[in-house]
Amino acid sequence: MILKLLGILDISAVACLFLFKYGLVPELVLIAAVIYLMAKGIMFFRNIVSLLDVGTAIVFALALLGVYNILTWLAVLWVLQKAVFSLLG
Repeated sequence: MILKLLGILDISAVACLFLFKYGLVPELVLIAAVIYLMAKGIMFFRNIVSLLDVGTAIVFALALLGVYNILTWLAVLWVLQKAVFSLLG
C-alpha cells in the first residue's frame, strides 16, 4: 500500500513540475514536491537509487530557478518510471 502511495506522490511531483513550468501552480507547490523528493531520497539513502532521487530533487529545485534542460527531462522520466513500477508492483 505504501508503495502505491509513493507512486502517486511521484506522479504528483512530476505534474507539479509541468504545471509550474507553464505558470499554472505557484512556486510553493513545486517547493513541496522538491521537499518530498529530497526527503524520500534521504529516508531510503542506502543505495544508488536513493542517490539518484536526491539528484532528481536537486534538478527539480533548479527548475524553480528557471533551469530546464535535458537533465530536467531525464529526471522526469526517472521519477515517472519509478512511479509506474510502484503502481504496478
